[in-house]
Amino acid sequence: MTKLEILTERLELYREAERKILSGVEYQIGSRRLRRPDLSAVRAAISELEDEIAMLENPGRGIRRVVFID
Repeated sequence: MTKLEILTERLELYREAERKILSGVEYQIGSRRLRRPDLSAVRAAISELEDEIAMLENPGRGIRRVVFID
């Protein structure tokens, strides 16, 4: 498996996690109450993976991301 394939597969897993989080943050199985992971952390991972994939698909294009800090 190539690095691009691994990153693409991982990205799909994170997107699936995002869909699950958006469908409900808390859920119950039997008597146990569970919380899904933090949406902002999942979205940050998606963004990072998209950037890595873009760099692998378009080498030399120098993709940069600007992050504003309050």
